[in-house]
Amino acid sequence: MEMDRSLSTIEIDDVCKSYKDKVALKSLNLEINDGETLILLGPNGSGKSTLLKLMATLFCCDKGEITVFGKDLIKNKKEIRRNTGVLFDSIVHWDKLTGYENAWFFARSYGLKKEYADYRIEYLFKQFNLWDNRNQSVSSYSYGMRRKLALIEAMIHEPNVLLLDEPSMGLDYTSRLVLYNILQHEFKNSTVMLATNDVGEANIMAQRIALLHKGRLLTVGTSEELINSVMNLNRIDLKLNAPLPLSELMGVQGVEYAEIKNSEMDYFQIQFLVKSEEDALANIVNKVVELNGRIKGIDVHEPTLEDVFLKYIGGSGGGNHITQ
Repeated sequence: MEMDRSLSTIEIDDVCKSYKDKVALKSLNLEINDGETLILLGPNGSGKSTLLKLMATLFCCDKGEITVFGKDLIKNKKEIRRNTGVLFDSIVHWDKLTGYENAWFFARSYGLKKEYADYRIEYLFKQFNLWDNRNQSVSSYSYGMRRKLALIEAMIHEPNVLLLDEPSMGLDYTSRLVLYNILQHEFKNSTVMLATNDVGEANIMAQRIALLHKGRLLTVGTSEELINSVMNLNRIDLKLNAPLPLSELMGVQGVEYAEIKNSEMDYFQIQFLVKSEEDALANIVNKVVELNGRIKGIDVHEPTLEDVFLKYIGGSGGGNHITQ
């Protein structure tokens, strides 16, 4: 695809998408720059996968427009598909064929010449430690091996645009490091949209992060910019010997947010976001004493990307929480 690199790679303009009566995306506006890695971060059901499926032309917007290098996504979908790599949570392979044969089909379908297809397959199979399994039928592959094969198929033609939906799911630690290394080096000039609900992964990979919740874009920026947006807050991790009801802590002065982070047998941890560290900490300790709780440990931290997630989304992705 002939690209005008003076343009944003992707422009998403007032995009809406619903499934029957369920709103998946609502009035989404977003620009992704040429050569940028943008992380779509949010809990399950936030609209991340829907956005990537729209980008992959698997279905159309109900409203709005998406352009890729200045070209309408739907009107030019064949051309755009040839220059896009995709990975979704559902993996489809020909189980009776070998891993190599599956990858070969994708390579040749994207127009790679035989010699270069052989080179790319060998290179990526060795990167993901699948080379020794290349001649096994995919029916014998584990879930993790299938995920690695799907990643290889998405990246084999070195696409200009790479759409990855929770790509590290099912991967062992070493394979995750391989994935991060390939994206940061081999695809440093490509535009990557990567969906995840893992704050740590977002922090490692992102040039910018788009925080989504219930189909809406809450905020977008670099990790540093997002952390600066909550710099007036501090995090307090409080370890207790036994559970205390969050409802009793809701009225503590200075507490913006509280969530149960751990309820192991030997301790009970609550995480707070607070405005004034000293005042709030004193108020929290006094409340715990009033409730006959016993403190096993206190840690105070400067804001992190996880705190940004908690500030904007809270524990709605799961877990118990309170917000003021």
